[in-house]
Amino acid sequence: MDISNTEKVMDLLEDSANTLVIATHDLDILPRFDKIIIMMDGEIKEAV
Repeated sequence: MDISNTEKVMDLLEDSANTLVIATHDLDILPRFDKIIIMMDGEIKEAV
């Protein structure tokens, strides 16, 4: 997804006021989240 559409989708999701679980390789969207869990090879490596 391009940057413009990513921003639109993320804005809509934030407005929904629900708990979200999102898997992504797009590190640019990570600052939008309260909690981040990093997984590698199927294991949790870090939770911030």
